[in-house]
Amino acid sequence: MIHKAISAIEKKLETYLTNRFLVDEKIVAIANVGQNSSGIDITQNKVLITLVNIEREYVMGVNFKTSRLTDKLSATNRPPVHLNLNVLFSSNFIDKNYDEALKYISAITQFIQRNDLMDKHSTPELNPNIERLQLEIVNLSVQELSNLWSIFGGKYIPSILCKIRMLTVDSDEDNGVDPIPNHP
Repeated sequence: MIHKAISAIEKKLETYLTNRFLVDEKIVAIANVGQNSSGIDITQNKVLITLVNIEREYVMGVNFKTSRLTDKLSATNRPPVHLNLNVLFSSNFIDKNYDEALKYISAITQFIQRNDLMDKHSTPELNPNIERLQLEIVNLSVQELSNLWSIFGGKYIPSILCKIRMLTVDSDEDNGVDPIPNHP
């Protein structure tokens, strides 16, 4: 489900940026920030979407669902898990292309502002199991930003951290069948 949510955002951002800047090549990639193991940066001159963290959301509570199978049997399903995703949008245009990095990071900011709520109506490519995604820019202090980029092991490039609320994961698997208690 996480991949489906991020992929829907990738497709919508790709459409937005290619239409805005009239680029012919794919400009957005779901990828780690920095170099791959071969030392070659295949993500250079791209906008990157990187999953930074997954948080469990407890606002909705934790409720087990019980459904009646027969007069004497019921099934209890595990409660769905509600998640928030912290996603980093990076503008990986380095050296002489730094002004391009700033141009794209500005466009990403506008994209988030215009698409802060994605649902089935505004984002038809959204998976049917995803009701909606809410995008919210996260403020980071310079120290927090430094810590984040230290984790990636790379030099800072223009980026925006965004919280994507609330992805619901529900496997719809039964925990088991329980007899229904008899009530006189």
